[in-house]
Amino acid sequence: MPVLLVRGALANRQMVSITDALEGHVPNARSAVVAGASHFLITTHAQQCAQLLGDFLADVTRPQLSHS
Repeated sequence: MPVLLVRGALANRQMVSITDALEGHVPNARSAVVAGASHFLITTHAQQCAQLLGDFLADVTRPQLSHS
């Protein structure tokens, strides 16, 4: 299952470590960092979060071409 991990560029050290660990251990995970955002990025940067989610969903639902 595709996973999108999003954190703010100003996130605390623990959140950066958690996001990095998840990306390294969760198969098919992608990460994104929202510039200028910190703890409440979904509130302070809702437009950027919505764009990231929309782009991610468009990408993972796009039919994949088979290379036979």
